[in-house]
Amino acid sequence: MSLKLKKTFARPEWGKVTIAGFGPGNPDLLTVKALRALEAADVVFYDDLLDASYLDQFAAEKVYVGKRSTRHTFRQEAINQQLWEAATSGKQVVRLKGGDPFIFGRGMEEYRYLNERSVEVELVPGISSALAAAADALVPLTERGVSSSVAFISGHDLDKLQIPKAETLVIYMGASNQVPLAQRLIDEGWAPATPVAVTRNASYADAETRRYTLERLLSGENLLPSPAIIMVGWTAAADGSRPGRRYLYTGHRRPSSVPEGLHPVHAPLETVDPRGMLQQHPRPMHFNLEDFEGVYFYSALAVEHFMALYGAFPDHLDYRFESAEAALCFAQWTARNRVQTGTGH
Repeated sequence: MSLKLKKTFARPEWGKVTIAGFGPGNPDLLTVKALRALEAADVVFYDDLLDASYLDQFAAEKVYVGKRSTRHTFRQEAINQQLWEAATSGKQVVRLKGGDPFIFGRGMEEYRYLNERSVEVELVPGISSALAAAADALVPLTERGVSSSVAFISGHDLDKLQIPKAETLVIYMGASNQVPLAQRLIDEGWAPATPVAVTRNASYADAETRRYTLERLLSGENLLPSPAIIMVGWTAAADGSRPGRRYLYTGHRRPSSVPEGLHPVHAPLETVDPRGMLQQHPRPMHFNLEDFEGVYFYSALAVEHFMALYGAFPDHLDYRFESAEAALCFAQWTARNRVQTGTGH
């Protein structure tokens, strides 16, 4: 019988799988919903990103299926199969994962495997270790006037890593790559003075945070080992210091040359279509221009788009141009605006 046909029939004798996040490690951060699932479970499949002794209080059978980068107790395919077999034998199953199951947790792989085989699955989010690390380190991942974007990335495989355009980065699984990660960020235009906070054992009583800059990380001295979360950006500054002069840049890449003390903030006003042609960005970002000292323009399109968004170019802003076309368009618009407002000839 095909899987599609099987989905049309109820399976009252089958059990259910709850894929739940345990949180960053401290049981106090387990959600009430995950706790209720554990209390009702017949069997719990758990990984090694949590304190397994906490599970002793539950009557369920416990099955360890943990994986580390250097040691896999079970292949993912074998874990999927065990979950399916337990559920189809009528058991109430909890698949317990550290942090949140859907942030570098393969929770969706397990969900799809079970859902395609007609097993009922419930998803219970957990508190990610990134949020626990931010709380321990007093690092707001976003903050008004400092960071309006945050990105979660894996620091495990640097060959595949693409650094997103965000003002705060949270790096999982990067403890062993702190030096090359710092070099990579500097190479991609991050200021060497950018603050970094690294928190180990987030949420536990022995949690420890150390502060660096990207430049200091390059020395490789006094680094915290795994398990650690790395937070990069000006919200990670211990003394509340803020970047120097803040500039918006409108293109799809950072400015080619950034003067010392300048902090570029991405404001995409243009995009590149599959044919390599510049087009207006489909969802432009609005900023409070009073928070910035200048703008880098990459193209004439960005100048025209900026004009449409803001209506005028504030007098306090300094303008820099990455192309002659952008400079010419800006000059033409400025001259046209002066004639229209009667402020020039």
